[in-house]
Amino acid sequence: MRYEILNSTGDVVNTIEASQAFVEAIYPYWRLAVQHQQTADTRPRHITAVAFLQRIGMQNQVAIDLQSLHNPLASQTAQTDAAALRVLVEQVKAAKYIDLDNPTTISGMSLIASLTLPQPVTAVLTAPVQDSERP
Repeated sequence: MRYEILNSTGDVVNTIEASQAFVEAIYPYWRLAVQHQQTADTRPRHITAVAFLQRIGMQNQVAIDLQSLHNPLASQTAQTDAAALRVLVEQVKAAKYIDLDNPTTISGMSLIASLTLPQPVTAVLTAPVQDSERP
């Protein structure tokens, strides 16, 4: 257990981990230390558009841009995917922030993850939000 060692006026002078028997035998003044529990971060998982793009990575952004180019000779599916990529890029550019839990963001990342990219994008949505990424 964790104990706070006190001086004769009740001020904490040290904190130790020991058995209660040890603390009682050695220290005249002590108390059980308060256990601080880490609370879950309940803030929305919003990041800036720049942070979102940094998570995707420069090489992947280039690959996405190339795959979003209109190709009239491509299959209908490929043309639709290219158009969807262009729309996603425009949405990111216009966004004040990216909500990592938004279904549209998740489906957009599913499309991006289905592409042939130089680097995996699996952690873009799941990595913890850092304070420096928040709007």
